[in-house]
Amino acid sequence: MGDQSKNGSPFPRGADAAGTTRDPAAPKGRIAIATAASRGAASARESQEPEAAAKNLRAAVGRDTSAARAWKPYSDEDSNTSIKGPAGTNVKLGDVLAEALAPLGYARVEKLTYRAEWSTRDVEHVLRFDTYGNPKEFLTADAGLRNSEGEAFAKQCKERYANPAFRQATSQDGYWNSPWFCLMHFSVGGLLRWGPRGSVNLAGLTPDQIGEAIVPGIRSTLMPLVSKILTKASFLAFLERDEEPLRWVMRGPYYRAALVAYLAMVLGQPRNQTRDLLLEHALWIANGIDTSRFTPQAYIEHILDDAAAAVAQSAN
Repeated sequence: MGDQSKNGSPFPRGADAAGTTRDPAAPKGRIAIATAASRGAASARESQEPEAAAKNLRAAVGRDTSAARAWKPYSDEDSNTSIKGPAGTNVKLGDVLAEALAPLGYARVEKLTYRAEWSTRDVEHVLRFDTYGNPKEFLTADAGLRNSEGEAFAKQCKERYANPAFRQATSQDGYWNSPWFCLMHFSVGGLLRWGPRGSVNLAGLTPDQIGEAIVPGIRSTLMPLVSKILTKASFLAFLERDEEPLRWVMRGPYYRAALVAYLAMVLGQPRNQTRDLLLEHALWIANGIDTSRFTPQAYIEHILDDAAAAVAQSAN
């Protein structure tokens, strides 16, 4: 198919499956999905069953994380964030969280970021922590989920259809998302009702006390929710629902719509069913798209067309 372009597709941006260059501003088109998971090995690869994930965690995932692990935008910072413990002692928060979360199947992959080793090829789970305050004694957490092929599709939809202000802000403000960032994420502290801004006050806590403040709620409430989402079908069902902890209005509705369109097409869900579901969220979707070019209803038709073309191409 030739060399891949910088936009993650095997075709130049604005080119179709035949290599014909198109106007990238055109409201209609076909988006080709090209990821390591979906190209050469796609025909031979099968979706991993949850039981297999539990038995053979890392090997079963089959995902090359070397590029993500090598990404170090914060190399000048202490990746093992220190906070003040009892009597002014320094507590290495990264180590404390890594040890506390290990029994739940999470392993540290970046600064205060932990990937579920029970993730599957279909759905990857990531816990990201952060601290705030002066001094930074308040801990927050987000739980993220993603499907790599769906993310590739949704990102190209963003490039093609999103409000130009969103694209310009990303390219001009110098901000870079970590490769472990999942746009589909929600507040763990909000779910568990930790405290103000969904946080836990760590001031003066010992490492054991930090674990006791964090782990029980994750084990009893978060894990039963996310550990069931291991297949494309269960992830699609989660994204389709407009319920806590991830309401449609909360995280990029236009982007979420593209994820739903792609996963639904992969799973063979009737187009009318997907369209009707997305139309229910047209008001929120309008906030993220280029409404100078098309309506939310037209956007939904475009991403459904693009999803059908992408799925058909990946099957060839």
